[in-house]
Amino acid sequence: MFYHKDKYGIFLKTLGPGDIAGDDTFFTHSACTTSITAHSAVKLSFLEKTVLQNWRTEAPNLANKLQNYCAQREPIKAVLQKKELERRVHQRYALSGKAIIRIMDRRGMKGFKGDLSDISASGISVIMNTSAKSAELLLGCRLNIKFARPAAIPELKIDQDGRIVGIHSQMFNEYLINVKWDEPLDNATLERIKLMG
Repeated sequence: MFYHKDKYGIFLKTLGPGDIAGDDTFFTHSACTTSITAHSAVKLSFLEKTVLQNWRTEAPNLANKLQNYCAQREPIKAVLQKKELERRVHQRYALSGKAIIRIMDRRGMKGFKGDLSDISASGISVIMNTSAKSAELLLGCRLNIKFARPAAIPELKIDQDGRIVGIHSQMFNEYLINVKWDEPLDNATLERIKLMG
């Protein structure tokens, strides 16, 4: 098993009989950052995510048991910490306020508001209120995010396009949306964001 960083595949661990892979994103709406490759003939079984969706309504106890079983296993985050690896390339900075978010699709752009959470050179996190079904459809969508800080001197304005790479359920139908910018923020903008913190 390895994960991708800066166009490289970094080795994480060797899997054996009975091991499970991909569970870190199977139960969430996130882009997968790990991959597996075989060095010999293997026999494996897999579940399509649509099976889990069916179980959620038809056999919720089975879905919960599978999720609980996987939760007892060593998470990828712990493997990375043991190897002193960091998935994030750029430091994140806390950010508060409102952002205008427009989801881009073939029918144009749909706009709504979200609460800013944090930002980095390569992405941003915002909290938005939506249904579970709508949130699931957002993964992989392209969007535009705009917000301004009129009180900053000079005024800080962000108008960036990106892609949703993670969706994490919070409380009360709120979701933390992780966005990766198409183009990273410039150093001057980042320095001003640091000063605002």
